[in-house]
Formats: sequence, structure tokens, C-alpha cells
Amino acid sequence: MNRVIALLSVVAVAMLWPALATAYLQTMTCNPSGQYACRSGETPKPVRWPTRCVKYYINELGTERIADVEATNAAIQRSFDTWNNVPGAEFQMLYAGLTNEDRTEYVSAREAEGNANVLVWRDEAWPYASRTAFAVTSVTFDPSNGLIADADVEFNSRFHRFTTGDEDVVVDIQNTLTHEVGHFFGLDHTQIPDATMYGSAPNGEVAKRNLHPDDIEGLFAIYPAVGISPACADLPDYFEKPLSDAADKKGCCATVARRPSTPSVIAIALLGAVLVRRRRQR
Repeated sequence: MNRVIALLSVVAVAMLWPALATAYLQTMTCNPSGQYACRSGETPKPVRWPTRCVKYYINELGTERIADVEATNAAIQRSFDTWNNVPGAEFQMLYAGLTNEDRTEYVSAREAEGNANVLVWRDEAWPYASRTAFAVTSVTFDPSNGLIADADVEFNSRFHRFTTGDEDVVVDIQNTLTHEVGHFFGLDHTQIPDATMYGSAPNGEVAKRNLHPDDIEGLFAIYPAVGISPACADLPDYFEKPLSDAADKKGCCATVARRPSTPSVIAIALLGAVLVRRRRQR
């Protein structure tokens, strides 16, 4: 089975596992109680990627609210590189190219393209109740083992004005996305106010562009050094949106991965698994 978590950019709404109030938190497959509580007999497991290198795509439409496309995409890549460039980090998240894919979910398709991790701007329609959220990160994982199959980020450009520079900062893209990237690979909100993974950010903030020791500790806890350079899948420079397999749909928020289109570690892990999507805001 596979669940999704969604993470926003202003207040948390995802699942957490209790830990020390002064330490990072890793996303878990379920909670001991409350929202996303574990079912009878279900044991919470830490959420993480099964590989050490993951690629992401940026939706080609971008946003009409920011004229400088180059600066916008550069800020996005800097957000991922902030985590990639941690000394000794053996987990990498690399830019693969542009895509016309706009769905933020795990897509099990018969076409060769299969699934992609995407970043999308929502200029016209924001599909979530919280208008205050700067962004949402949806993570799809298998609750039987916590392995992530897909992670996608949506920017709330419908209700917020994003900026890229150091002057006249409103909602800073890099500040926002560096936080979301932590969710992308498995971190949850910490209670340390100075940490990038703290669960709130005011307009004009840029402090989360840089990582706190608590954030780095969380990265190494999820992906401890093993002395092997991350190897990334060879993906196309442009991801063509595949047609969804309607037969795989199980209601509004669950799909069954019956037939992976490519023989990847993730696809094999999800063979026959139920994928449940959960969203969280910040």
C-alpha cells in the first residue's frame, strides 16, 4: 500500500511521529493517534526514498506572475542544491528538465514515460482550503515499508506573490522551496524556530534558504553515509505527460500500481501496492 503526504508552506497538516521537541522529525507512515492515526495492527515506519538519487521536472508553463523565468528556475534549483551541497551528503535531487505534466500524484501508466516528480505553479486555481499556504508538497509512499514512489510540489501563486531577489522580498521562492524539499525527501516539521524545517514563515523571510544543523542532522539520519556515490536514472530531458490508466484508479485518492512501465527499484517495490495520497501545507 502506498500513501501520500502533502506539505504546505505555512501550517502543517501532515503526519508526524513524536520525537524530541528540540530535534528534527522524520515523516512516518502513520501517527500513533489523531490525524492519519495508525490502523489496528499497523506499525508506523519512516518515510524515505529507496534510491540515493532522485530527479525532478519543472512544469513548462511556469507562472505568469513572475516575468523572469530564468531567475525563477534558478531559485528552484538552488533550493534543491542547498541540500545536495551538504558536505558528505550521499543523497542527490537533480533537475531533469521541463514537462507538460501537471498532476501531483503517482501516475501508473502503460506508456513508457510512467511517473515524474514535478513542480507546478497554480496561478489560476488553488485546490486547497488554506489560502495562506505558500506551497504544497505531496509525497506518495508505501505504508508497508515507507518507500517513497513520488513527490510533487505546487506553488500557491494564486494567492501569493513570489519573488526571487534580495530586495522587495515578498514570498521568497528559495526560502519556501528549500523547506518543501525537506518534505520532498522525508523530513517533517521541527519545533526549532531557526531551522529550515520549522513549520511557518512570514512574508519577507529568507533565513530558510540556509540549513540549520538540525536540518542537516535529519538529512544524514534518513540517508546515512555509505561511501557510495549516488547513481541517478537516465531520464529524458523533457517529460511528456502520459495518459492516465483509468483502470488503475480506486476512488479520488488511491491508485493501484498493477503494471509498472519501467523496471525501476521504485516500480518493483510498488507492484501491487495501493497508493494513497495525502497533502500537507506550510
